[in-house]
Order: sequence, then structure tokens, then C-alpha cells
Amino acid sequence: LTSAQIGSMGTAQIVALGSKAIGAIETADLAGLSTGQMAALRSTQVPGLSADQVANLSTAQLMAMSSAALNVFNTAQVVALTTAQASSLGSAQIAALTTNNIAALETADFAVLATAAVAALSTAQVKALSTNEVVALTSTQAGALGSAQVAALSANAIAALETVDLNQLKTAGIAAFATAQVAALTTAQVNSLATASLAALNTAGIAALSTNQVVALT
Repeated sequence: LTSAQIGSMGTAQIVALGSKAIGAIETADLAGLSTGQMAALRSTQVPGLSADQVANLSTAQLMAMSSAALNVFNTAQVVALTTAQASSLGSAQIAALTTNNIAALETADFAVLATAAVAALSTAQVKALSTNEVVALTSTQAGALGSAQVAALSANAIAALETVDLNQLKTAGIAAFATAQVAALTTAQVNSLATASLAALNTAGIAALSTNQVVALT
């Protein structure tokens, strides 16, 4: 089938294709699918898409896919996403990804997620973030995190936050630090804390500071 033939197929015809048939469409021909046709893809068809097919989807095609379709993406398909595709993901698309798929996002892709997409991460998705993804956070993305998201960060994730990103966290997020998170702060992180960030720590957090952390305060 040519891209023109693919594009001429009706929604009912697209829906009727099996996952193997979907996977057999050449990447160049897949470009012929309209956003309406992409939106019609069933969750049972999506696993048939190869990594190459996913990587060659236009951002418009990717954005047109339903939440149910994105929810069944496998790890290989997520890894195949380009930075251009990742940067186009909105809050609805991010919310549709499983925790395993969030963890599978390449750091270059995670770093280009829109602030709205980062703000849409569920606490379960935040808990699934790899240390490398936390390191990849930009200061703008860090500033988009809500207090519930900050509270969901593991102790290892807190320790992995770059100092510039740590100080971009909202004061409400700093105030939400659990004692284990405060204890996980490195002396370099404590030393870099802005006055407003330090003042935002709750009393339990202040009490959790170790001697070395207190010494690191400037």
C-alpha cells in the first residue's frame, strides 16, 4: 500500500486492521495516516507499531492518539520517541503513560518535556522516576513540581537534584519535605539552599538536619 492508499482508508477500515497489519505498514506510508485515523487506533493495534514506526510519527499524529492507545505503549516504543515528539507531549499524553514508561523515557526526552507535562505527573509516576531523569530536570521543570509531587520524590531522587533545581522548588514543596528527604540532602545541597528555601523547611525537617548538614549551612 502507498501512503496515498493508506490515507484514503476510512476509519472503519483502519480499525479493522490487526496489530500485525499495522506493524507491516512501511514507515513512509504510515505518514499518510491522518490525525483522525490515528485517533481511531485501538489499544489492541498499538502494540503492533514498531519502534521505527513510532519514531517516524509526526507530532500531530502522536498527539492525536487516544489515552487508551498511549497507555499500552511498550518500553521499546517509549524509548523510540524523539526529542521533538517528547517536547510535544501534553498533560493528557503524560498522564496516559504507565509508571514503567515514564521511567523508560530517555533523559534527553525527559529534559524537553513541557512544564505543563511535568506538572501533570502523578505521584506514582514521580516515584517511578529514575535518578538520571531527576538529574535531567531543568530548573523550569523543577519549578513546575507541586508539593505532592515533591513529597513523592524518593530520598535518592532528592539527593540527585542539582543545586540550581533544588532552589527552584516552590517553598510549599520544600515545606512538604519528609524527614527522610531532608536527611538525604547532601552537604553541597544544604550549602546551596537559598534563604527562602531554608526558611520553608518545617520544624521536623530542621530537626532532621545532621551535624554535617548544619555545618554546611552558610
